[in-house]
Amino acid sequence: MVGILWFLIFQAFGICCAWFLLRERIPELRVWLGSVLGSACAIWFPVPFAFFLGFTRRAQFAAIGLAAILFFLFIIGEHRKGNIAICQAKERRHSPIPLAVCLPVFLIVCGCILIPHTLAAGENGLYTGQCTYGDMPMHLGFITSLAEQGTFPPYYSIFPSAKLCYPFLCDSISASLYELGSALA
Repeated sequence: MVGILWFLIFQAFGICCAWFLLRERIPELRVWLGSVLGSACAIWFPVPFAFFLGFTRRAQFAAIGLAAILFFLFIIGEHRKGNIAICQAKERRHSPIPLAVCLPVFLIVCGCILIPHTLAAGENGLYTGQCTYGDMPMHLGFITSLAEQGTFPPYYSIFPSAKLCYPFLCDSISASLYELGSALA
């Protein structure tokens, strides 16, 4: 639960920043780009703290603190420029009907395509589809290594004396969620 809340805080941070930065764009675009920004911040904000605190809960919560400080500085700057009041006055109205129709259809199709090919809990462990058979154990190893070792950059879990020489930051959001108590599957 803490991991999901951590992730949602970063999503809210990104969406709020995009809402002000892209005030002339349609709301759907601002939410989408804000979500991307929030995910990128969830990847990068723990990194500077992980170098001296390790990849631990303290680094994850320090990243939230950094996001809060940046958000308040951003809001203060926007308020001083007078953009917050202007943003609400200039808001254009767009029909939410296309998004309301397309989004559920898109989510159902994605769910039907992705659910059989990702991790599924079974009676003897975790199962995966053919398309992720080789890659999934490697990334799960990176995720658990980041969370359980606490060192940054992490070591290979299968060769403990060697530093990880793979672009592991793509797994850092999952490792953060795992570190904060979320399950792998």
